[in-house]
Amino acid sequence: MNYYVNRGINVSKFPVEKDMTDSELAIEKALELGAHEVVLIGALGTRIDHSFANIMLLKKMLDIGLRGSIVDENNEIYMFNSSFCLSKKEGRKLSLIPITEKVTEVSTSGLKYPLVNATMTLGTSWGISNEFEEETAKITIGSGILLACLSSD
Repeated sequence: MNYYVNRGINVSKFPVEKDMTDSELAIEKALELGAHEVVLIGALGTRIDHSFANIMLLKKMLDIGLRGSIVDENNEIYMFNSSFCLSKKEGRKLSLIPITEKVTEVSTSGLKYPLVNATMTLGTSWGISNEFEEETAKITIGSGILLACLSSD
């Protein structure tokens, strides 16, 4: 921490025992400072509980209108409740995972395995590992929430 303090970076300290994770506290601080986008790095690791909680923080950011993502060397993770586009990244596949009970009217273009007005249900895995056929994939959603993962092995 002294590394950052010595460089004039404002560092907030919190007790170890608290009601929010460090990631959630950082999002709250970013929002307080007027951020419109938050990119979480170091959010995925060996603790599945923390990794999953960090992924679910994308829902919190979506709900409050803050653009959020999680990025590491193998993944870019986003959450959407309306139509979106994602650019092709070499060596990455696109997975679409329903986060709500149903995601309706899902259609995709620019992907090897297109969906046309599909309903995706929570617990299904058929949105995993799609491949880009164009430079941009367009995904439309009628209702519900999708987790979008650009991932490589």
